[in-house]
Amino acid sequence: MIDIANRTGKPRDIGLTMVLDKGLGYRAAQDLMEYASEYIDIIKLGWGTHRLCSEEAVKRKIQLYSDNSILVSNGGTLFEIAYLQRNNRRIF
Repeated sequence: MIDIANRTGKPRDIGLTMVLDKGLGYRAAQDLMEYASEYIDIIKLGWGTHRLCSEEAVKRKIQLYSDNSILVSNGGTLFEIAYLQRNNRRIF
């Protein structure tokens, strides 16, 4: 095995790790939590997660991540478009 430096426990102030959820299904998200939750500090829901998944599915994943002390962030192209539209800015 490769040695990994010791990390402070959650919540961390330095050495944060962010992961992009590229539309993982719930079971895949559960698998990720099983083997990597202690290393992940923030998960960004990207790649159209909010548009392509049902509201219930998104809420379930947010709860799963929260239960594992992981902050959840909106992000990606759809977030940027919504932000610009809300602020009446042209995007093209």
